[in-house]
Amino acid sequence: MNGRRLFVLFSLAFLNATWAHASEKLPASDEARHVVIRQMADDLLRGLNPQNHPSNEQQSLTEKLKKSAWELKQWWNEDTAQNPNRKRKIAIWPFWRDKSAVSEDFAEMLSDSLLAELLRNRRPQDEYVAREDLKIVIQDIDDFNQLRTSSEKITKLIRNAGADILIIGEVKPGSNGQSVNIRYRATNVSTGAIPAITDWYRLAYDFDRTPTIGAAEAIKQSAAYFRNRLDSIRTIRPQGIRYGDSGIQSAFGRWFSSRLIAELRQQATAAGQEFNVADAEISEKNTQMRGLKLARKSADQEMAATPTSDYVLSGKYWLLGRKVDLQLSLKDGSGKIFTWQGDIRTSSIDLPIKPAQTYIAERESDNLGPISLRIRSNKGADPVYTVGQKMVLFIEVSRDSYLYCFYRQSDGSIMRIFPNRLHKSAFIAGNVDQHIPSAAMAFDWIVQEPTGIEIMKCFAFDRDITDELPKLVRKLDFEPLPYRTLAALGSDLRSIRRVAIAENSMVVNVEK
Repeated sequence: MNGRRLFVLFSLAFLNATWAHASEKLPASDEARHVVIRQMADDLLRGLNPQNHPSNEQQSLTEKLKKSAWELKQWWNEDTAQNPNRKRKIAIWPFWRDKSAVSEDFAEMLSDSLLAELLRNRRPQDEYVAREDLKIVIQDIDDFNQLRTSSEKITKLIRNAGADILIIGEVKPGSNGQSVNIRYRATNVSTGAIPAITDWYRLAYDFDRTPTIGAAEAIKQSAAYFRNRLDSIRTIRPQGIRYGDSGIQSAFGRWFSSRLIAELRQQATAAGQEFNVADAEISEKNTQMRGLKLARKSADQEMAATPTSDYVLSGKYWLLGRKVDLQLSLKDGSGKIFTWQGDIRTSSIDLPIKPAQTYIAERESDNLGPISLRIRSNKGADPVYTVGQKMVLFIEVSRDSYLYCFYRQSDGSIMRIFPNRLHKSAFIAGNVDQHIPSAAMAFDWIVQEPTGIEIMKCFAFDRDITDELPKLVRKLDFEPLPYRTLAALGSDLRSIRRVAIAENSMVVNVEK
């Protein structure tokens, strides 16, 4: 073996939300765009090639064995600085086409431009891999679509290809519909650490190219589309129409959902039919049955009482300049999905479209790291609760872990809610779909006022880090912690040394 290989992958994960802190300049020419690409390449290479390498601590074998399994493996296989054969393999990773709000051509242009700039500044220890050489890994991920939401499985495939570092690009539409904001960051797939991150940069991009319809017409068209494709509708369970990837249901989302259901009911009545509107919630019976093994059905499927004719209604939309890109879906208990998409003129909408708070910073590191951590609830992903309802978390980790969950209320206070004084152990078993609280735990979570947008953030560690937690985080539960943001809390937790860490979050919409 000719030394440890560092494999860098570049991925475009197109997140759709407005970012207000990007550069105010708007490069329109090819020359200006290349300047931005060059600057981002420099930012990445500086982070991946620091000038001053900290000296390794001298530790005994006994001390090493006390650390995490990942840390021990890194120490055992570590190369010396004098190894002349050590190579860093760098590759361009394909973006997920179904996640992009921009055209495929534009996305590939960004990818190719960054690759060209990295090649131009290639270090002697760098070796670039042709995209064709990654076809097996790409096919493995494309064959199993769920891998896109499992950081552990993606990480395993990348590691099998020799990967240690994943460079992820983000593209967010600008609020004026004429630009996008972009940045890249490098993540260590073994530890979740972020050695390099670029600034946000703004590039010209025109979203206002496709024809649009009014909100009233969108309601009629989407209702007719679903009615024509469904054999029968007995129950509809509204689960929320949310703004982009924020997880937040806005006033517009609530309004459109209620109007769509009313239009579906009107069309059903005209055909001599009727249906019920029920809560999108996993039953208490099904909740108690979970926790034995990984569930084969998604949370949405378990909400439906029957395999057919019982549908969960959900959707997402993006604000792109003078239009709203709306995507709706109806999913039945068998997993069958019917989707509709339309572009709606913003001038036809009299309600707030974009939420005041989107928790972008708090969710930047979600689904990154060596442990797959999935968070759902008895009302699905990014749930909508009314005051007084019981909240149950469904947690899945890919290996035995130590879990810490924090809750940020709409008034800004942040508190640790798991583990807590009523359940002190942070340990959870891997490959088991667990619910918190379970029947064995001596507490319940009841959603209380104030109403608004709240967020649950959980961190999974590969070893017990109780004694290394910040003092107040270790001491206080169900009491406000001295943090203004979950991002600041996450930064402190990620500073804990020699531990593998992953995080994920769930937005909680609290309504009356």
